[in-house]
Amino acid sequence: MPIYKQSYRSYSGETRKHFRWAVIIEQELRLAIKYKLLQYLLVVGMIHFILRLLQIVAYDIIMQDPNNPMTQVLLQADFIVVNARTFFDFIQMQAPLVLLAMLVIGSRMVCNDFKNNLMEVYFAKPLNWIDYVSGKVGALVLIGLLFTAIPAIILVLIHNLILPGWNTFHETWTFPFAILGFSLLITFPAALSILAASSLLKSESFSAAAIFILIIANSFFAGTLASMLRDSSYMIISTPMAMYELGIELFKLNQNRIVFNSINAGWQLPLLNVALVTIIAGAIFTLRVRKSEVSP
Repeated sequence: MPIYKQSYRSYSGETRKHFRWAVIIEQELRLAIKYKLLQYLLVVGMIHFILRLLQIVAYDIIMQDPNNPMTQVLLQADFIVVNARTFFDFIQMQAPLVLLAMLVIGSRMVCNDFKNNLMEVYFAKPLNWIDYVSGKVGALVLIGLLFTAIPAIILVLIHNLILPGWNTFHETWTFPFAILGFSLLITFPAALSILAASSLLKSESFSAAAIFILIIANSFFAGTLASMLRDSSYMIISTPMAMYELGIELFKLNQNRIVFNSINAGWQLPLLNVALVTIIAGAIFTLRVRKSEVSP
């Protein structure tokens, strides 16, 4: 058949009117799972999950026979007891993996779009800057939750299944809310900060290095200021420390709160710290994307 007689099949699909950002999330997750480093980090996180699972199973088996004399002896060991501190520690220990995983994926998410002139392609479709921002942030936050909230909530459910009863439910029914809140406090500001760096810098390596430098500089400045002024209250300037304090507040572990000399940190100042980081990073990322949106 001559080429001038051939025709292309017309588009038979329908334009998505709602949840268009879900397409970007799906695409980013499909690309993310192919990275070897992310796969290795997921394996490390799974090992930690299995260790915590063994702790919960051992504790629940012990507690099924509270009259056994060995029960009281084993319960004296902090590493075997399952309580709010167990799930707080799980998320806190997963935090470095979360940061590495989000840096691996997020540092290239936006800068590669600019480098490959994909912003015009995105906004030539029925997408706007809100869809783009929501999709990129949503994908990165979901990756972070794979290491924190999702496995931690599964552990809470397993704990209730192995040791069912009103006492277990009464003790743990607030844990999923605390777990999700603490996980979002870690992942959401980190996601926006990484995407903001990726939108400003032209290289993924520069974006990742910038985030590392900011974290180190922020913590170093807070520690130096607290040491020079001999007032540990200035440690609240450190964003990781502020996240730690908010986690303590969510899990009601007041005995583990860092003692400040001149002020009672509470939750207001740490929340203000994290909120400022989130707002600044979100504003940078959003403004950078909006400038690239092509008008129809």
